Amino acid sequence: MTAALILKDVSKARGSGPQATQALVEVSLHIEPGEVLALQGPSGAGKTTLLSVAGGLLEADAGEVVLAGRPLGGDRAADRAHRARSVGFVFQRPNLLSRLTVRENVLLAAAMAGLSTDQAEREAASLLDALGLQGLASRLPDQLSGGQEQRCAVARALIHRPAVLLADEPTGSLDSKSGARVAEQLLSIAKERGAAVVIATHDDGLAARCERRVRIVDGRLEEEQPRRPEETRPTGTGA
Repeated sequence: MTAALILKDVSKARGSGPQATQALVEVSLHIEPGEVLALQGPSGAGKTTLLSVAGGLLEADAGEVVLAGRPLGGDRAADRAHRARSVGFVFQRPNLLSRLTVRENVLLAAAMAGLSTDQAEREAASLLDALGLQGLASRLPDQLSGGQEQRCAVARALIHRPAVLLADEPTGSLDSKSGARVAEQLLSIAKERGAAVVIATHDDGLAARCERRVRIVDGRLEEEQPRRPEETRPTGTGA
């Protein structure tokens, strides 16, 4: 089985010149298709930088990133096209386009990933239904609750069935009930579609649902902790 995501001795500086600091220091990770990993650590430890480098939004200063079987860092145009097909991103804020409806926001992401119109329509209908948004498809973002907006962001990230889903504090701006529902649906749909998932989170409840837990401190991976069998628990439902 080809790994969904490989980072090998990846380093990345933040800033330049005398003020530069090391955001990542020789980070190595190997994530299989369908695997779910929680990335934890204090603010400023390098979580967002790691996700950005892993997803090709930032280029590593050293080391190697292999995304869905293709090394990044060569042809930038080819990297962008591969990233559009292979990665889905969910951020702390939904960042929906305010003038587009829920359905239009999701379909725009499908078009950017190169899906045909028919395939995009089918995937959008399936995801919006699974996320409880089918009846809200014609609404604009300012007509949604925070949880509904974030579920739309999840649909947007998964519409093209990416090999890798990268989520940066996806429940960080939500109340506990809405956050629990978003986390449950994000994990279940991504798992069903076979995506490898990396979630940067301060939420220990969300991290406990992940199969692996990695901690990053000062840009270095400090420890890797597989989930123990006794940590497996049924997930609740939220409104």
